[in-house]
Amino acid sequence: MNKLMIFSMLGCISLAFAASPVQRFTVDDSEVVAIQDATQSIAVALFGDDAGVQQALAKLYPRNSAPSSVNVFLIRSEKRIILVDTGLGNQHGSFLSHALDDLHVSPAQVTDILLTHLHPDHIGGMISSVGQAMFPNATVWLSQEEFRGMKMGSREAAPLMRNVYLAYQRKLKLFKDEQEILPGIVARLAVGHTPGHTTFLLNDKFLFVGDLLHAAVWQFPRPDLCTKWDADPTAAVAARRKVLQLAQEKELTIAGAHLPFPGVGTVKSGGDRGEFSFQPKR
Repeated sequence: MNKLMIFSMLGCISLAFAASPVQRFTVDDSEVVAIQDATQSIAVALFGDDAGVQQALAKLYPRNSAPSSVNVFLIRSEKRIILVDTGLGNQHGSFLSHALDDLHVSPAQVTDILLTHLHPDHIGGMISSVGQAMFPNATVWLSQEEFRGMKMGSREAAPLMRNVYLAYQRKLKLFKDEQEILPGIVARLAVGHTPGHTTFLLNDKFLFVGDLLHAAVWQFPRPDLCTKWDADPTAAVAARRKVLQLAQEKELTIAGAHLPFPGVGTVKSGGDRGEFSFQPKR
């Protein structure tokens, strides 16, 4: 995957920040910190050129692009400092390192990195411009399906993915679906966006959903709508519906990598046709 392809995957991203975009939430004895790694909008064109789809999008939110974000989440407990994904990386305007400074967290203090999947805006912050591990003491958690499906350990892997693998291969731990990978954190596959896309459930209350959704204003009311980034649209739609239904029924708080910052809120049922709505938490 070349640099042009990487940037095309990310949509329209702003690299300027006026203030530290950080917001804190409490989950039992843990703190969850939402960090806006970059601002982003999702272009309507990314949903394809099907006339029916475009009409549905225009009815829901008649703009050429929808509000989005690139969010990273930090979980801080008594014994661990955990990152859920790592954003774009400093060479692409990431704010993560600045936010960690503001939180008085050094990269060496990060104990674990939970990867929802291996796209560039989720693993870019893991290595420096010369390929060194940015979080030298962190154990990296990734689903078996994502590792194999994206060919991470092979020479066929995209350059960024390959470099991340080389930097962390001795710290990489692969997990199975429904495995409790750390105390209170269960990994659940939600495939379709990528072969091993994963959600992480914290204390049965707080669910990190990764790239399950890219444009809240379009995909909560119409979870059947997919961007071009979903590798398997049929599976992605099924996963989106299943997770949103679970979050609504169990009254879970969800945190999304591309929901408008801080990307945290609850899911409500929106009607009889499988629609949903999102209630942000502030």
